[in-house]
Amino acid sequence: MSLDEDPFISVKLDVEQSLAEVDDLYARWRQLVGSNSSRDQEELSIHMDEIKAEIRGIERDMRVLDESVSIVERNRHKFHFIDDDELMARKDFLAETRNTIARVKKHLNDPAVVAAVQQHQRGMLMSGGSSQSTGQSSRYSRMDAAMKAENSEFIQAQQQEQREIEREQDQYLDQLIHSGATLELMAEDIYATLNMHNEMLEEMDTEVQNTDTRLRASVRKVEEVIDKTSNGVGCAVIVFLVLALLAVCLMAWYL
Repeated sequence: MSLDEDPFISVKLDVEQSLAEVDDLYARWRQLVGSNSSRDQEELSIHMDEIKAEIRGIERDMRVLDESVSIVERNRHKFHFIDDDELMARKDFLAETRNTIARVKKHLNDPAVVAAVQQHQRGMLMSGGSSQSTGQSSRYSRMDAAMKAENSEFIQAQQQEQREIEREQDQYLDQLIHSGATLELMAEDIYATLNMHNEMLEEMDTEVQNTDTRLRASVRKVEEVIDKTSNGVGCAVIVFLVLALLAVCLMAWYL
């Protein structure tokens, strides 16, 4: 798995797109705050619901990103393509996103703003007798139903995407575990092979030492014979002993 295939990247892109949508809605919402227009108040309420829906989706994605960062921190040796700088950048992104969401939610939940929206909604309900109010209420109901349907589809899509991300993470961890087990078996085989070679070398060293000992003993005997003999018979004996010595060495080597 490489950095390009990291699920954190795709989820982060979704969060960034949702943040951009929240920024647009929030900018329009702030323009409408304080307006006495019934139409603006209606749009203000709709934008507030849309912003809250976007924020809920972002918070779900943030939980996925938090879990991804936690997995990397717990398994640093398995994610070699994510260095310390990249990990810190991911933490900074999460912190900045939380601060942005907290600021928007604080403004949305401002008591004065909430009271103004609720007052507008009560006014819409109380004026339901007139045809104009009835038409506006009907329009608001249709918009509210459409928004709820859209939010429901968005939530289902996010949940499906989250399940896919979790499935990919599980598959990746399974692959890492399998690779680790394979490497462990290979290491055990290499260790056993090295031990076998060491034993063979020790046996060979022992054989060489034994052969060297026998060779030295034979040389001493030859020297003794040379000292005792100086005629042709002695030379023949020496030749015979040298040949015998060579035969013994060859036999010891092949054995």
